[in-house]
Amino acid sequence: MDTISTQTWIILAGVVVLALIALAVWFFYHKKQSHRLEQRFGPEYGRSVDELGSRTKAESELKAREKRVDQFNIVPLAPSEAARFSEA
Repeated sequence: MDTISTQTWIILAGVVVLALIALAVWFFYHKKQSHRLEQRFGPEYGRSVDELGSRTKAESELKAREKRVDQFNIVPLAPSEAARFSEA
């Protein structure tokens, strides 16, 4: 009976440790993702948070924008076209 109890506690402790590690990884990933969005969008990140009322909503909106823009075929302008565009 004592062996079963010890094994149960060891398994339970292992599950708790794995759950804590998974939670730490999730928090680290989320924080890194927030930092990446904040760096990419700059002041727009803060405006989105203010307008939408929470970081979660703002980050969802900004991720949707990223996804939409990634579908565009954006190519750099030729130097002559860039100069003409700047003058206009």
